[in-house]
Amino acid sequence: MASITDSIRAVNSDNYALLKLGAFAYLFYLLFEMTTAPAPETANATANTIKINYFQIGLLTFFYSGFCSIIMNNRISQSVVTLPPFDPLKFLTVCAKCTVVALPYLVVGIPIIIYAQSFFHFEGVVQLIAISIIELIIVAIIITAIICFSRDFKIQDSYNFKRLMSGFPDVLVYTFVAIVLLALFNAFVAVPILWLAYSFFDVGPVFRYAAVFLTTMNLAYLADYCGQLSFDIEDREEL
Repeated sequence: MASITDSIRAVNSDNYALLKLGAFAYLFYLLFEMTTAPAPETANATANTIKINYFQIGLLTFFYSGFCSIIMNNRISQSVVTLPPFDPLKFLTVCAKCTVVALPYLVVGIPIIIYAQSFFHFEGVVQLIAISIIELIIVAIIITAIICFSRDFKIQDSYNFKRLMSGFPDVLVYTFVAIVLLALFNAFVAVPILWLAYSFFDVGPVFRYAAVFLTTMNLAYLADYCGQLSFDIEDREEL
């Protein structure tokens, strides 16, 4: 059974874990800064107001997908190392492969979400819940595909639909549980750090780097957890 506590322990006990997380977070922070344009000045705007764009989201998703996939592979292969090595060629190759893995599911999934929004004629909380469930199912399928891919970094493994269909219900439920547990964990870790950064530096570079660092750290925890789920997927497939 996957354990988020084991994932936190595995990431934090990796060799030079804080230094590695800090270095990766700094690279992602630089990407964030270079692709962020200041929002137009308004009467209520401040100098630190920023506007996040879709290109920025896509670029960060591209790099974070490879970051998480390598961590999953390290867990699946029972490597003594948890966090990715500083190997640009391997890192970019895995990022590109993750994009190839996810794109077909996004091409199919996004129209389904759009159709669902036009199909449901009721409004309010009920519609929000119904659409959110569909979105979560599609996200769970994509995560399951990346988990399957991360075992050997073979793209064809992500299209093993028998394994995918047998594994995604566990991924849907257990990943949601892990996110809730991480939210509780961050209430005692991330919130105080961000509050201190905001108190002393406002929404400036220090605050933004702290936010990126905490995001990187939490995604590392979640990726290791998903690597543990790979064994549950394999066991379920054999039933």
